Amino acid sequence: MVEEKEVMQAIVEAAKTRLDHFRPQNFSNMLYGLSRVGYCDKPLMELVSKKVAGTLCTFKPQEVSNLLYAYGRLNCFNEQLLQEISACVSAMMPRYDGHGVGNIMCSLARLNYPSKELLDAVAADVVFTPHKYGKFLIAKILRPMHSLGYTNLSMLMTTSKYILDHVGAIRVDEMAIVMQGFSQEGVRAPPSGSEEDTLSASIRRPSPAIGLLEYEAASYRVDALMQAAALKLSTVAKLEEVSLEKIVQLFNLMARLGMKAKPSNGGFLLSACARILQNLDTLGAEQIKSILQSCAMMELALTSFEERLLSEIADPDDTFVIGAASSTAAGTASCSSPQSLVGAPAASESMPVDLLPPGSGHELPGSGCGWNPESLKFLLETDEHFAQQQLDGGKHGGSRW
Repeated sequence: MVEEKEVMQAIVEAAKTRLDHFRPQNFSNMLYGLSRVGYCDKPLMELVSKKVAGTLCTFKPQEVSNLLYAYGRLNCFNEQLLQEISACVSAMMPRYDGHGVGNIMCSLARLNYPSKELLDAVAADVVFTPHKYGKFLIAKILRPMHSLGYTNLSMLMTTSKYILDHVGAIRVDEMAIVMQGFSQEGVRAPPSGSEEDTLSASIRRPSPAIGLLEYEAASYRVDALMQAAALKLSTVAKLEEVSLEKIVQLFNLMARLGMKAKPSNGGFLLSACARILQNLDTLGAEQIKSILQSCAMMELALTSFEERLLSEIADPDDTFVIGAASSTAAGTASCSSPQSLVGAPAASESMPVDLLPPGSGHELPGSGCGWNPESLKFLLETDEHFAQQQLDGGKHGGSRW
């Protein structure tokens, strides 16, 4: 190992004396090679940044990508070089393919350098030429952009269309990244039960800069994304592939985006609740509180489930408030305090909609007395049958994207 380090030092020292003779490809290959073996020589990196300054327009896209990749992998932050690379890539965007742009974005995220000029250019390129990004769109474009705190509504609309067109090949965690972007933009799903002609009046736009029609389209797209994600995770078996932490995050994210309990997402909601009950001892008090708040926001009045969660965080001195009261046709289930939840009507009476469609051929045990732990156990036992029901419902228009 010592000999290898000495060899690397000798190569680096020799390179320092010959940089004036380097072509773009030489800079690119040398730094890329050093980054692959994890060898960082700060003086060399500084010398290279000075040598390539003002000449980046002569670099091929792959050479620029390799250069930035090396600085990112070796964690060498050079703001002047990053500014020049950002300006260069923005100007030459049509020359880059999706993979090349993705490498640039991942390196910027590693260096935590949110160049607005470049981010805006990439977002515009995604909107106008989405076909060139394909499978790189979410993992190598949206994910690093999200980590840099950047969102763009037009780009989110383009990406969400790609997801819905290829929903079978998209992972739920990738859907979640797009939904988080919509959440950052302040977009929520359409209010449940709103009539088509009164929807415009019921929607509150997060910014006057977003047109009403643009926001309505984004709102419906959010709803379609949530329904697609819920269908992909509609059974306990499917949720087994997802960590509990991610399930809780997705559950809470959907609540913030305005999801309401209804037959098309009932499989996901019940399966998530079953998984949460199975692993309740691994959740902290704040996580449990967030789940209870999400239940209230989604009007998911699973009384026994809520009582079980409340028992885990029971504290006579705690002034925790779950959410506002929820009125229904059959009665009122107040979610404003633990005491009101304990005395609330059975969930089947207080819930606005049944989670399983009527006439499904299978009634949950104790359904006349409301949802209860046995209901969730039943879901575990009939997981495969429930998945088929969801699929059949989608074929007959039960789940509309």
